[in-house]
Amino acid sequence: MATFKGRRPLKSHADRSSGYRAGGRPMLRKLMVGLLLGAAGLLVVGLMGVAWIDPAVFLHLDPNDIDAVAQRFFINECGGHLERLTHWNAGERFISLGILHMIWYPSGVPHTFQESFPDFVRFCQTRSQPPPAWLVKQLVAGCPWRQRQGFYQAFESEKAISLRRFLRKSISLQVQFAFQRLATSLDPITAASSLPRRLRSKTKLFFLARSRRGLFAMIDYVNFKGEGLNPKERYNGFGWGLRQVIETMRTPFNSRQALDDFVVAAESVLERRISHAPNPALEGKWLPGWKKRIKSYRD
Repeated sequence: MATFKGRRPLKSHADRSSGYRAGGRPMLRKLMVGLLLGAAGLLVVGLMGVAWIDPAVFLHLDPNDIDAVAQRFFINECGGHLERLTHWNAGERFISLGILHMIWYPSGVPHTFQESFPDFVRFCQTRSQPPPAWLVKQLVAGCPWRQRQGFYQAFESEKAISLRRFLRKSISLQVQFAFQRLATSLDPITAASSLPRRLRSKTKLFFLARSRRGLFAMIDYVNFKGEGLNPKERYNGFGWGLRQVIETMRTPFNSRQALDDFVVAAESVLERRISHAPNPALEGKWLPGWKKRIKSYRD
């Protein structure tokens, strides 16, 4: 074999080939281990980055925001009419109260949907607008009217008038209550999902919370259709609350895209609710109004 001074002997093609085969596998393993470690490092950095995206940082309402949100709730739920601060929908077994149309059940009626009015009364007890004494006592027995007909027969009774007066004076507290309900629901909503989905959900909530429209959309939707965490609020295993909308959304890259995707996802989730409802015809008649309300989030 030819040699050159100061250099190693040249290997034949066969020698080079056999050397590659002999030492190639360890080298390949090292290369693969390096790539895997690098990918793992990038994943950890990515997870840490997303973990620090906290939507709660942007959860804030100033006095002007509270007034604007109150007005939108008043239009959405009451149609701008003060007498609808106390309202009982046909076919429902509960009364709806305030600009949030908070649910209050009579005693003994199964709680198919989450009851929120008693929580609001207790919320007011710690704030500047204490509820009437009779109302606090009434929480133990439930809604004083057993059915819709009885309520409207007593619409001008002392209790009904007192209730509307309290609801009218506590409008700003109702907005704060709705805001608090959203704020306390974010962690449970993300925690209810698997880790990969949890990180995506946090990103979606982050971009929604960054804009006023996105923040209002979440406040309104939680009040409107719930957090999506109550196992009783399911049709054939499918929920329709904020959690389900967030999970249905695409992962956005900015706040505007987040709001658009939220609207699309919310419509899809509510359409699914109708398709699985025990009485699709009954609930289907509400769908156009629900969609109109959801589309208004872009305004």
